Amino acid sequence: MQQSIPHRPRAVPAGELRDLLYIQIDSGVEDMGGGHPKDPWQTIAQDFFALRSANAHEQYIAAQQKMVVTHLAYSRWRSDIVFTGALRLYWPSLSRTFTVRGIINVDMANRLMVWRLEEVAGNA
Repeated sequence: MQQSIPHRPRAVPAGELRDLLYIQIDSGVEDMGGGHPKDPWQTIAQDFFALRSANAHEQYIAAQQKMVVTHLAYSRWRSDIVFTGALRLYWPSLSRTFTVRGIINVDMANRLMVWRLEEVAGNA
């Protein structure tokens, strides 16, 4: 039976971190014609995550703008990742892409990160 991650986790068991995802940023590089290249995303790191589907309670409204969260991803703290609004996670084994909507440093303890994600349309 799979262990569930508590609503406000303080740590994630190592066995739960089994999904290898790539952390990518928008490189902002333009092609020779002045437009964006076919795939402007650049992988800056890869890490193991515990990826979970979010339920309706994890949809929230902030600054009067509804932000839909379809998944939550849990990872160990990484000091090299700064949320700039142009981040995504790519799951290569299933060819699924998630836009990062926010990153939470749980209890400001620099131990656990909760990534709020929205799955990109067109993934299967």
